[in-house]
Amino acid sequence: LGIVLRCINSLMILFVHPYHVVFIGQSSYHTADASSLYQTCFMSDIFHVPPGSLLYPPTEIEPIEDEGARDASCYRTNSSAVSAESDSKAFYTDPAWTMISRMKMIPCISNVVSCLLKGFGEIEIPTMDLRPVFGILAMLAVRSPGAAVAIASHKEILPVLLSFCISPSNHNFDYRNIVNNCVDHKSSREQYTGTGTGTDTGIERSEFCKTATPALQLLCIIARQSRDVAQLELFETIIPDLQAILCMSEESGPQKWSLILLRTLLQYGLSLQHTQSIISLATPHITVMSDDPHKLSAEYLTLFARI
Repeated sequence: LGIVLRCINSLMILFVHPYHVVFIGQSSYHTADASSLYQTCFMSDIFHVPPGSLLYPPTEIEPIEDEGARDASCYRTNSSAVSAESDSKAFYTDPAWTMISRMKMIPCISNVVSCLLKGFGEIEIPTMDLRPVFGILAMLAVRSPGAAVAIASHKEILPVLLSFCISPSNHNFDYRNIVNNCVDHKSSREQYTGTGTGTDTGIERSEFCKTATPALQLLCIIARQSRDVAQLELFETIIPDLQAILCMSEESGPQKWSLILLRTLLQYGLSLQHTQSIISLATPHITVMSDDPHKLSAEYLTLFARI
């Protein structure tokens, strides 16, 4: 299953329009896609991309050839060699749209997520790399705002994946009262550096970074598509997890993408009620002059400029 998902993700990267390419989980600027560079280096969430109708040829669907049929405009819906060949040609012409409309990729990923569930509320994701899943969903969302709405409003896909990837409580962190203690920034940071009472290790923090960063990148891409998507309940429910991530230290990747997501929401005029807690988290970053590479002064200041 993991190999199949990686193959699909790689084929989409190769054949989608360069404006729609998304590299999920890349931490180096040399391997990042254009939109990620724009968000991280230029700190702007408005990425101007021409509509898909200008980037791809029009979609053509051929009717079933049946001389005895009364209505020759009925389109092929069964799985046959002819339709499979037609779908493959359509994929190389417009990969993301073909995955959405013909290959029903969003329901397929929903089935994959269902396979990863072991009982109710318990997730079993042994050693599977979820970056291809996030990459496929990201390129579908970039291709079609409607797909972004479908992904964000799906009852299973993102809630299940995010509960595993973003919540520090699922990575053996001392998550109790972390949001309530965000005002006391020093004690909160100590919980995540190993100098406080937290029980996490460097290995656990590294694993959290590997899973959280791709998930946050996907959320940033989906939220950027429209305000209708960003104001869905999903983005409000993850705010406490974003605040907990911002209380961490040493792992600047998840923190940076958390700030980009908050910046996008604030730019829409959403989540303004969390401004006070964000100010408390930002204070150590913007008041102390330091060469700490994990400081996020520019990201916090850019976020406040959006309010």
